[in-house]
Amino acid sequence: MKKLTLIFFTFLMVLTFKSFGQKLEVNKTDDFTKKSVKQTSWETLFQTFKDMAYFRISVTDTTATFDLKFQNNKLNTSVKGDQLIFAMDNGQVVTLTNLEDAFSCRGCGARGMNGSGTLGIQMSFALTKDQIQKLKTGKITKMRIGFATGAFDEDVKEKNAEKIPAALNLL
Repeated sequence: MKKLTLIFFTFLMVLTFKSFGQKLEVNKTDDFTKKSVKQTSWETLFQTFKDMAYFRISVTDTTATFDLKFQNNKLNTSVKGDQLIFAMDNGQVVTLTNLEDAFSCRGCGARGMNGSGTLGIQMSFALTKDQIQKLKTGKITKMRIGFATGAFDEDVKEKNAEKIPAALNLL
């Protein structure tokens, strides 16, 4: 009986720690601009055998961005205006626009040491209030990352799709 109780409480602790993995990593006022700066932790958007993508939500004063790290060991170039498109379970499509040019480099798509030797790219996409509302209420099923050389499509698992509304609610 003691062994069963110990296993049960261990399971509950692991479940609790896994449930509260997402957090607000930055929550400060910039000393120079006096603007509020908030950023969530980097979370997995999808992961396959050779491709990975991580995201975080950033808000500086009133400007929100969807930051994306993508690694696939290929040279990718994203120019200002390229799009990140989400297909939602309710039939809606949310299209985000890249804010600046970005180029692949070793470790740019990594989060920590995992993948630090792999080619990756980091991009920031503008988020409007309407897009935020759609991302909070719908669930992402697929995504398309637009690059200067073409597009990359990937399915998003339900457990990862649930992280986006959670991140938006943190802010």
